[in-house]
Amino acid sequence: MRWAPGIGPLARKVYGHLPESWHDTPTSRLRAFYADREEVTFLQIGAYDGIAGDPLRPIVVADERWRGILVEPQPWAFERLKSNYREASHRLFFVNCAISSTGGKTEFYYVSPETIERDGLPAYYAELASFDRDNIVKHAPSVFIETIVIETLTVADALTAAGCELVDCLVLDIEGLEATVLGNIDFNLLGVSFVVFEHKHLTAVDMASVMNRLASFGFRTKAFGRDTIAWRAAEDLRRS
Repeated sequence: MRWAPGIGPLARKVYGHLPESWHDTPTSRLRAFYADREEVTFLQIGAYDGIAGDPLRPIVVADERWRGILVEPQPWAFERLKSNYREASHRLFFVNCAISSTGGKTEFYYVSPETIERDGLPAYYAELASFDRDNIVKHAPSVFIETIVIETLTVADALTAAGCELVDCLVLDIEGLEATVLGNIDFNLLGVSFVVFEHKHLTAVDMASVMNRLASFGFRTKAFGRDTIAWRAAEDLRRS
């Protein structure tokens, strides 16, 4: 508001104290979109610890209708993920791997919790883990980066492991590799009607590629801070 610049912080504070149902966020959009469904199946790629920056958590812990597959490659984060979803674990399937276009093994780069604690680094450094070492370097050029070899699965392999064929909702937070994964997904084959992905680390070229691909499958989109949501109505899904 140019006419009253001082009102911005106050407005944000007031907005933050409004009931969650009054907020327009990826979480509220997801909740509203599937409000009338008897059951919702989701696939979350890059689930991390199931808490930090997670748009799904408030819904999954509160709504028995939501059942899903959570994929996280970092072993220590994977253990936290399972622990943090302990009470809902009967509805969830956990996969300790990374999603790629091919199955196999690959090197994976990360900043360990021990390094973060020892050096007094920002906690979010632990969320920068990636196939691409430069993804960490560009955010934390002087940090000590560790390497592990992890298993990779395709989306189809991960779903097979979970005994699942169709997915209503897809959520991705994979540090700049969203374009690669989304570019290899057949949304019609999986039955996906809602997508949430982090666009924060995408280049302009990759973002344009993702948006064009989503549009080709009939999705509408809206950006929220670091995330973008995409959705299509049931009739659009049936026509595609």
